[in-house]
Amino acid sequence: MTALQGHILNGMVVFDKPTPLPDGTAVRVEPVETAPRHYMNEAEVTAFVEQMRDQVAAARFVRIAWMRRQGLDPEEIEESLRDEPPASVAEEMKQIKALDHLDLISVPGKVLDRIAVQY
Repeated sequence: MTALQGHILNGMVVFDKPTPLPDGTAVRVEPVETAPRHYMNEAEVTAFVEQMRDQVAAARFVRIAWMRRQGLDPEEIEESLRDEPPASVAEEMKQIKALDHLDLISVPGKVLDRIAVQY
């Protein structure tokens, strides 16, 4: 008899096609050796790793910029970078855009100072 093909599903053998064997038939199951799948060659992996390093460095730069803009001191910035490392430039840019929006809708400090002096 030719070997039957299947896979493991929830800890049980499931055949890929219906089998002519009657229920209760003893079978021997052996794992099939498969070659590891490499989707990228070594040069592609190296290029990808370098690109990710560049993106992380850029995200870190943007994080530092918006945190300085908020007036955080170097220790607070380092704590943020350590506790929640930036990984995405896009996510960090959302913070810059939020600060820009806040600047547009907030009353400038000089105006608030004038109002406070009047009262």
